[in-house]
Amino acid sequence: MFHILREKRFLRWLCVTNKILRLFFLILIIFLITIFYVRNKNDLLLSHYIDKYCEQYDESFSFNNVIAYAINNGKRNIIIPSGKYIISDTIDLPSNINLIGRKNSTLKLKDNLNANTILLRLKGGENNIISGLTFDGNVENLIKTDIPFRSEALINQSNTSKKTSNVRIENCIIKNTYSRGIR
Repeated sequence: MFHILREKRFLRWLCVTNKILRLFFLILIIFLITIFYVRNKNDLLLSHYIDKYCEQYDESFSFNNVIAYAINNGKRNIIIPSGKYIISDTIDLPSNINLIGRKNSTLKLKDNLNANTILLRLKGGENNIISGLTFDGNVENLIKTDIPFRSEALINQSNTSKKTSNVRIENCIIKNTYSRGIR
């Protein structure tokens, strides 16, 4: 009788231990999947670098800061979460850095800027991907200064003599611009 009672306790202990081990391994697997598959090591999430105290939420400084951080830390992809980002100064995108927008990610020129303001300049012009973004030129709220008026493009190649190569612009919308969207 004593042996049967001891066996029942042992079996109950095994059953509880087994459940605890299964739960532990399930949590471990979820943790590992989150670390290795959800986020690429070359990705930076823009929302971690946004300066909420910029004048009227101007995000030009934040974009240029995250690009500098990406260059200095060997990152390639800057993930731009959903939202509207007001830009007052040209964003310079060097070679080997990608801008990846999530659903409804919009970069919009700030009101009352010179209409010749370039929103995004391909500074190096090599190995870039620009994907899933809306570029809004905000044409109704910009200032025309030169007559006859000659507008720049929202996305422009740098003024260097170097040719642009291996640049992909995919699933993007360019709207509210005077003339050229890309040059």
